[in-house]
Amino acid sequence: MYSHREENDRKRAREVERKEARIPLMKAKRSYDILHNARILVDPNVTIDNGALKELNASVVDDHCIANVFVVPTMVEAQQSSRICWACRLNGGTLCLPLFVSSGGKDSAISYERATSTRRHIYCTDAFQVAHPVIYGIIKVVTAQSGSNWKLRNYDDFEKSKKAEKLFR
Repeated sequence: MYSHREENDRKRAREVERKEARIPLMKAKRSYDILHNARILVDPNVTIDNGALKELNASVVDDHCIANVFVVPTMVEAQQSSRICWACRLNGGTLCLPLFVSSGGKDSAISYERATSTRRHIYCTDAFQVAHPVIYGIIKVVTAQSGSNWKLRNYDDFEKSKKAEKLFR
């Protein structure tokens, strides 16, 4: 027979094991790995060294939707730019300052991972499409890319799915 305290300790240990099994350990990416073969979108107010890009075998792109590294003048501006934030968060990407690229990753950066454990549906109303055409365009391109698991739905679909959920509860 186990004492009450021993039984509680065993239960806690099993609970911790279950939680650890469900949460995958995140591997930290090395800065070089982020920049090597990167598709870099450079803010028009920023200049970066082309020699550094050649060393990293990185290319400069103009499209928010295919970039995976976003070079911005300040992090505050990046957080306020809805285009960059939407593209970076949906596709997964890295926000960084020019020094991060020119130093080969020896400065700080903010990396967003692609969503992997969430339902990847974006519901947009017609009013949102009219009010925010640029953001809607980015969402539309990202969801249409091959390999993207994001789905763009109309808000009416959301209402229908909520009604269906209520029926099957």
